[in-house]
Amino acid sequence: MVRTMNCDLILALDVETAGEARSVLRGVGDAVGMVKIGLQLFTRHGPDLVKEIGESGHKVFLDLKLHDIPNTVAKAVESLASLPVSMLTLHASGGSEMMRAAETARVSLAPGLLLLGVTVLTSMDEPALRATGVGQSPPEQVRRLARLAKESGLRGLVCSPMEAAALRRDLGGDMTLVTPGVRPAGGDTHEQKRVATPASAARAGANWIVVGRPILQATDPRAAALAIRRELAAANGSNP
Repeated sequence: MVRTMNCDLILALDVETAGEARSVLRGVGDAVGMVKIGLQLFTRHGPDLVKEIGESGHKVFLDLKLHDIPNTVAKAVESLASLPVSMLTLHASGGSEMMRAAETARVSLAPGLLLLGVTVLTSMDEPALRATGVGQSPPEQVRRLARLAKESGLRGLVCSPMEAAALRRDLGGDMTLVTPGVRPAGGDTHEQKRVATPASAARAGANWIVVGRPILQATDPRAAALAIRRELAAANGSNP
C-alpha cells in the first residue's frame, strides 16, 4: 500500500481581478499552504501581481503550463526566474528536449524553483484523449509522461489524484506530486473528470492538493480552507 506523504493545500486563485485576489487572500490569511496563480490572473495582471502576492508572504505556484519549442520555454523560465515563485508548470507532452532545456535554465537562474511536468489535464477523460490522437487511457498516458519527465530531470509532476498512487509506486518518494481535481466529499466536480477527496488524494501519495471553487465560493472561505487542512492533517497522520 502507498505510504501517506505529508500533504498540504494550495488555493487556486481563479478569480477575475487583482482586487478580488487581494480580497480572497485577506480573507483566508494563513489558512492555505500556497496559492496558485493561473493564466486567468497572469494574462490580466502579469508579473506585478505575482510579485505583490509573493512579497506579501504567500508561497506562489505559477500555473502557466508552458509548451513551446525548447529554446522558447527555456527563455520563459529565465524571464520568470526573478519572481517569488515556488513552483512553475510546463507540459510534459512538450517532450524531453523541452523539459531538459527548462530544467537547465532553472538550475542556472532559479535553483529554488520547482518545475512541474503536467501530465494529462484533469478535465480530460479517455474519449477526450483519443480525440487528440492519443490511443492510451489517461492512466497509461500519465505514467508514460511522468517517466519521461523524470528522465528529463524534472522533480515534480501535476497529475489527477486517481493516478497519484501509481506514480508514487513508479517514481518513489522523491518526486513531488501536485493533484488538482480535488473536491470535498459531496462537492460539485464542475468540469473535472478525474476527482477525489482531500483525504484520498493524500493517502494516494500527493504532496499538494489544489482546491479552488469549494473555498472561493464558500460562505466562509477561511473556514472551508481550514476544514480541508484538518482533513489532510488526519490523513497525514493515518497509518497506511
